[in-house]
Amino acid sequence: MAINPEVFIDKHDRAATKMLHNMPGFPGVIRVFQTVWNDKNIRLSLLSSKIRVTDRNMPVYYNMLKDICEKLGIDEIPELYIEQNPFPNAYTIGDQKMMIVLTTALLETIPMELLPTVLERECGHILCGHVLYTTIACLLIWRNIASPLLSKVSPMIENGFYRWMVRSEYTADRVAVVLDGGCDKLIELYMYYAGYTRNMPFAPDKNEFLKQGEEYAALVREALLNRFYEGFNRRRQDHPFCAFRAYNCARWVETNEFSQVCSYIAEEMQGITEHQLIPIPATPKEFGGRALEDVKQQLQEAGFRNISVSIVIGKAPQKGPTISVKIDGRRDYTAGEFADRDAACIISCFFEKDTKDGKIRLPGSASYYAGLSPEQAEKELRELGFGNLTLLPLVYERKMKKVEPGAIDYIMIDGLKKPRKHLWFDKNVDVIIAFRDEEDTDEADNDAELEEALSAPEE
Repeated sequence: MAINPEVFIDKHDRAATKMLHNMPGFPGVIRVFQTVWNDKNIRLSLLSSKIRVTDRNMPVYYNMLKDICEKLGIDEIPELYIEQNPFPNAYTIGDQKMMIVLTTALLETIPMELLPTVLERECGHILCGHVLYTTIACLLIWRNIASPLLSKVSPMIENGFYRWMVRSEYTADRVAVVLDGGCDKLIELYMYYAGYTRNMPFAPDKNEFLKQGEEYAALVREALLNRFYEGFNRRRQDHPFCAFRAYNCARWVETNEFSQVCSYIAEEMQGITEHQLIPIPATPKEFGGRALEDVKQQLQEAGFRNISVSIVIGKAPQKGPTISVKIDGRRDYTAGEFADRDAACIISCFFEKDTKDGKIRLPGSASYYAGLSPEQAEKELRELGFGNLTLLPLVYERKMKKVEPGAIDYIMIDGLKKPRKHLWFDKNVDVIIAFRDEEDTDEADNDAELEEALSAPEE
């Protein structure tokens, strides 16, 4: 099973991807590309003029790739090719079938011990879902192939692809840094890309190279004119600048996030899938305006276990009823940020108050209320218009399902212990909110009261 890519994705990559998706005409570009182009076309080109690496042909390279795929949980090993090319480079293309290409200049430039770092980066692109967009950019922007699609690509989308490609590299760098256990190899790799060669009789200083990246970042921040120069130099660039990306990786390695990702990946490699710290799957803004069930499902699939809903009485907008999601008391988290899986996830959503002839329509079923605190359930039911509410603490446990102290066991409305969603009730009916008491007392003290509640009819 593949490792969750959310733990690697850089925030700039995430923002650039979202911007690309929101560009007018972008979905059409994807549809037309997948109609007129496919993996077979790419594979024909590679098989005809490159050297394919297999377990029998250059097996050292193949086994490197196989080991990395096993670590990342990539089931199908990508095809690996070597291309005659005077520029040191590695790239991955494909859609359904992934293919990695290494240039001869790359193999001549870097030492063998840095090749796994190169392959880790390419597998990172595969894991994080970059390859389809990279392939489109490669064929359309670089090679001007697939002419039926060219008319669909506006200058805005072309610029969007360039912006995204640069930022997707930060994510791939993170994959390599985590698998290598640090950034030393990646920094050395970018020194080779920047100008160092194996033939030089001396070793370069990594710290001095990082100082270059730090000085570059400081100059860009220093003045608006410098930022203009930086933007001009970056125009039509598909990769970040070597010194800056080395400096960027070195800074990330010093963060708490890097330690959390390393711990997460180490657990995954040991077969541990129930993590205490898990990545948040979306930003607060991305949660907003969506269907409640979709938001709940996304949080559950991410691994969160303490999910509840807070209803706000009011008319929901057309986009969807969800207002916001508070995780561990915060609304300022970012996608990919780690949180405890037991942290409280409170989904705030609209429910349009529905009354008719003195009757009230119930917005949630019994299972919905079981996820609330007694105080929150009482507050919401009173806002709906119910007046006769009783909080019933339960201390007798023999016939109760396992319920944490302070949590709701059931809601009873007008004698129905398990009312269904959207049922209508008179606003004056009795409403009982039964919950597990914080303190256990003698069973006999509550026998009669509980037996009476349990004997009520269910629907």
